[in-house]
Amino acid sequence: MREADRWAVSEVSNQPNGYCPDIDSWSAVARALDDVGLERPSGFTHEVVFRRCPGCEEHNIVREDGG
Repeated sequence: MREADRWAVSEVSNQPNGYCPDIDSWSAVARALDDVGLERPSGFTHEVVFRRCPGCEEHNIVREDGG
């Protein structure tokens, strides 16, 4: 998004197409955004947890709340 006279990142998710990065990947995302001088959130704004199915070995989004 445009913020005053510069660009900033307002939202970041770890749910891309074709790749399922762990939530621990935030440090790499933050470092890349910091390296190019973009303001950013303090973490993923839309955090997604993935789990590999032991039967078919596909990645699935974990949708349970753990409670």
